[in-house]
Amino acid sequence: MLSCAISSQAETWWHKYSNYYTPEEAHIINEANRPLVISSDIMRLVSLSYLLEPNVTLQLIKTKDSPTVFSSFSDVFLYRPSPKLRQKFEHESPYDVKPAHKRKHLWKLVQ
Repeated sequence: MLSCAISSQAETWWHKYSNYYTPEEAHIINEANRPLVISSDIMRLVSLSYLLEPNVTLQLIKTKDSPTVFSSFSDVFLYRPSPKLRQKFEHESPYDVKPAHKRKHLWKLVQ
């Protein structure tokens, strides 16, 4: 019973392993002035959103959508993109796609 009470309030726990690095990734995003976070995974995006500052803009995108230029944002991130979506940005956008976190769930688009 005590373990359940403690683990339910923890940011990470052994049964929350798939989101273990989410607080670190949110911290990276929150450091940006006007960030945009793009993802094709609504469940992961919703989970991340609870840790983000109000100035962060989220965009859900379909893998088949064409990448565009995001000039009104200080930083643009891909969050847990499918390999197909990441490749689409690498090959069809003016951005370089660079890992923003060691686990490579968060990528930064760099011009």
